[in-house]
Amino acid sequence: MKIRLVIFVLTLISLRVSAIKGTPEDSLLRLYRNEKADTLKIDIAGKLYGVYMRKNDFAKGKEYVDTMQLLALRNGDPKSMSSFFQYKAHYFYRTNHFDSAVFYDTKSIEIAQKNNYYIPLIRCNVNLGNIYNQRAEYSKAILCFQKAEQYATLIKDTAGLLNTAVNLGNIFYWINDYRQAKSKFMQVARIARLTPKYKMELSNAYNNIATVYLNETPKQPDSAMYYYREYLDLSIQIGSTNNIALALFNIAETQRITGDLKEAEINYNKSQKMYEESEDTVNMMKVMAGKGELYLAQNKSQEALAIFKQGLQYSYEYHMTTNTADFLKAISAAYLSMKNYKEAYEYFKEGTLLNDSILNEDNSKILYDLQTRYETAEKDKQNKLLEAENLLSHETIRQQQLITYFIIGGLVLAMLLAFFIFRGLTQQRKANAIISEQKQEVQHQKEIVEEKQKEILDSIHYAKRIQDGLLEQEDVLKANVKDSFTLFCPKDIVSGDFYWAHRKDDLFYLAVCDSTGHGVPGAFMSLLNVGFLNEAINERSLKKPNEIFDYVRERLIGSISKEGQKDGFDGILICLDHTTKEISYAAANNAPMLISSGKMTEQQKNKMPVGKGERTDTFDLFRIEWKDGDLLYLYTDGYADQFGMSEKDWMNLDRVAFAQNPMAQGKKFKYKQLNELLLANHALPLNQQAAMLDQKLSEWKGDLEQIDDICIIGIIL
Repeated sequence: MKIRLVIFVLTLISLRVSAIKGTPEDSLLRLYRNEKADTLKIDIAGKLYGVYMRKNDFAKGKEYVDTMQLLALRNGDPKSMSSFFQYKAHYFYRTNHFDSAVFYDTKSIEIAQKNNYYIPLIRCNVNLGNIYNQRAEYSKAILCFQKAEQYATLIKDTAGLLNTAVNLGNIFYWINDYRQAKSKFMQVARIARLTPKYKMELSNAYNNIATVYLNETPKQPDSAMYYYREYLDLSIQIGSTNNIALALFNIAETQRITGDLKEAEINYNKSQKMYEESEDTVNMMKVMAGKGELYLAQNKSQEALAIFKQGLQYSYEYHMTTNTADFLKAISAAYLSMKNYKEAYEYFKEGTLLNDSILNEDNSKILYDLQTRYETAEKDKQNKLLEAENLLSHETIRQQQLITYFIIGGLVLAMLLAFFIFRGLTQQRKANAIISEQKQEVQHQKEIVEEKQKEILDSIHYAKRIQDGLLEQEDVLKANVKDSFTLFCPKDIVSGDFYWAHRKDDLFYLAVCDSTGHGVPGAFMSLLNVGFLNEAINERSLKKPNEIFDYVRERLIGSISKEGQKDGFDGILICLDHTTKEISYAAANNAPMLISSGKMTEQQKNKMPVGKGERTDTFDLFRIEWKDGDLLYLYTDGYADQFGMSEKDWMNLDRVAFAQNPMAQGKKFKYKQLNELLLANHALPLNQQAAMLDQKLSEWKGDLEQIDDICIIGIIL
């Protein structure tokens, strides 16, 4: 089950009313009564509408929407009409008449586009996005939010930018597109950091980023922990008790996943205490479920059973059927761990039966919901017809006169055109037959292309699973170094960059390399290169990194460079001798970076690749002089070569020029800035360094595409 996001969706009303928050209702009423100008009166009526809708006083809200309609029709000003349509759409949205809401949002957008009214364009597209999101029409929702984002960017509307980024992040998260979800939540954090009043939005963004890290594949609990702690710190500064309790719970959940069970129990207890004090029973049950799982992991079956039964009592008391079913099954698991099979069976059976009843109830609700939607749609159609009649009532008499004249003229024209139409129909039928055949052929070819594309994507995803299996070597790293982090960000589904860890006898090898190309060709090269590295050590019994690189280069040239291709890789291969504590290495175009006593030094390298190049000298064997606690960083060129710009430059960007030529607006991150970043943050725990690098990359890259694979590994010696 997914960990839930902190979702803050700002709809039209929250954006509109925020500007007048705290304004007394009676003051607005006095202003409304005394105002003579229709345009200003419409604006005040809109504010009063917002006040009443915040109170869920729909009758009063509708009263002011109807008033806005009369004023807008009398005034005839496009801005007034756009504003009225916007509020009318919101009223229908709040009262669950979604078809009517879509109708009026669309009408408002039509007027706003003709007259460049950007605020209505932002709000109406956001409202449409929310409607499509509720209907699970995600592609339409994404399109609407992206349009709103473009308009908000154009006029530098910070609230609109935050709103659209959050909504897009939420959708990407629920459709499991974690990469884009993380990018959008990072964008929220980047914008919110620049404005102190958005501290709450910043804290929620940190929570959402952490949640994405904990759900993506592979999970990144270290990065998740970093952002959950940032969320906790900001929640404490803000003084939000609910957010503090949630942050402690999320931290405890992450610690349970990583095996830090003692600290997890402490944070579960803190979170539970806060929920008890605020009498938040729903979240308290969530904590109880987590604590119970923790006790089971600690083999404390009695404690787990006790807390599960306590949660069960709460679920009965508050009639929360789904929670009841979950606790029944959890109690079954506790009894099973105690080898009390009879009770385990009874509770499991009860929980399963309850789940089945929930499913049947849900099906009934779905049927009822479908019936309600059908009836609502019919009412919406009637409402739209009535509203259309009202809007046209002032023009009805004049139009009837015009229609009479047009009918007479039309009959004359119809008689003249009838002959030509009849003759054209015959020709059209022949043309339609040809077009129909062409359409069928195009559709057939389209289906073939889509099927081939699916086959190709399936193959690439299968290749990714193979590559991930070869690269997931965290256990080898942990067993051979004090601590480490890995930042691995492929440009495409599969990667040309790779890292490889291997131990033979007392020698531990670690390679970070950048194969020729990226995507599928790069991934093919990376698999080949890993195979040759294994062959050099395990079959040829080579021990020195330089001799291993020489052998791999020979194999590459002999295998794939016979016709002159310069395929291979740039990279670093280090060897740690656990007996002598010496570190030797070979370096092809890339150099290791060592931080010792607060100073960074670039180590030596050979300026030639592992593969066919201008030079074919043997690789040198280099050694690293180090002491306990030093840090060693190995990286490829992807991070330094990434195009982007600073947060400040992104906020002041000329979006028109950017749309015409995105890359021309950016610049490379460069090695100097990367090394300065590593040095400035080297005192942080390694898991926080990885999160910091990922965050900085997202901020720098912004809306630009990633141009290359990225791989950075840091280790404590």
